[in-house]
Amino acid sequence: REWNWSERQDVLQRCRLVWERNPIANTAVTLTTLFCVGKGLQLTTTAEEVKQVLDDFMKDPDNDFEGAETEYLDSLQVDGELFIRLFTERGKTLMVSLEPWHVPHIRTDKLITRRRLEYHYVAQVTDCEGYPSVNELVDEWIPAEDVIHIAINRAHREVRGRSELFRLLPWLKAQKDG
Repeated sequence: REWNWSERQDVLQRCRLVWERNPIANTAVTLTTLFCVGKGLQLTTTAEEVKQVLDDFMKDPDNDFEGAETEYLDSLQVDGELFIRLFTERGKTLMVSLEPWHVPHIRTDKLITRRRLEYHYVAQVTDCEGYPSVNELVDEWIPAEDVIHIAINRAHREVRGRSELFRLLPWLKAQKDG
């Protein structure tokens, strides 16, 4: 069954904590990422104008594509899902990740749950690191066409993903306590 929001927050918190603090969990995620990404993603095309668009997108410092490919795969394993928001600014396509704990709801078609309609994004954001007095609450519904949502380890008809580390939590606890 799909987890409710409270259960999902609890699991996300526990998986993030074990990834940050347990060397076995961290190494498992790191090795899987290294195996999958290796020295980096290579995109090729014979169409010169497509190549230019891809190069511009990947080399844009705001996208940080080279760093993002490993960070995104780590996050996908730890959180079980990845939300990448695409938007246009000054004629450029940019991408930014949305943390799963900031996406409490996903509106889907009632019959075809694979058909995402909107993502509810709720977060306290600041334009100045470390200064809570300038926090601003963002509460918006983002159209599905503006978000790439990748979810792993989910059953048929489930919308949200589950962490690779979720199944390991009891084993890691027993290993730590043992």
